[in-house]
Amino acid sequence: NIVTSSNAAECIGPSTSTCGDENLFDPPAVHYFCASNPATCLTGCNSCSGASFSHPTGECVAPSVAICGDESLFDPAAVHYFCASNPTTCLTGCSTCSGNQLEAPNGECVGTATAIICAAASKFFCSADDTDCFASCSGCDGGAAMVELSTGECAAPSAPNCLDIGKYWCSSTPATCSDDCNSCVIETIANPVELSDGTCGTPS
Repeated sequence: NIVTSSNAAECIGPSTSTCGDENLFDPPAVHYFCASNPATCLTGCNSCSGASFSHPTGECVAPSVAICGDESLFDPAAVHYFCASNPTTCLTGCSTCSGNQLEAPNGECVGTATAIICAAASKFFCSADDTDCFASCSGCDGGAAMVELSTGECAAPSAPNCLDIGKYWCSSTPATCSDDCNSCVIETIANPVELSDGTCGTPS
């Protein structure tokens, strides 16, 4: 029995709207409607078959990427993660998710790294090895010098890539980025200077 107002007592069937209305309970508290157990309002969804997440709307729902990744649904607010091999709950991290231990910003445990995923973890993505994110780009692509871009990606030195990290690219040393153009040697330019496009070139 749920009291629907101070003036009337009515027997009504449990539903998402009634179970989720904390004012219908004494003491006030949000309860949850479970479709597989529709005869009552539950205080939590742990026992609701296939729908173990207690949604603030008052409904027991199945965990998903959208649910686990919505930090506003948790108290305290925090992004959780959905693991396909353990779909009954939202995890606080992906270290226990079999085969998918990388944490995507959208709340999904995945097995393949991307620049976005690595940047979110303050690490770097190496296309030569997409099984993990790395603390630096050292050793990426067979040990070739790589630029650690602000996007979280390891990339070969170039004018745009050097500029991204506040350095400069010189055609005489194309495999690296330099702090300035003092050591850059260009036959047709006596004293190359740092240009706004990230190259060492002719003074304006």
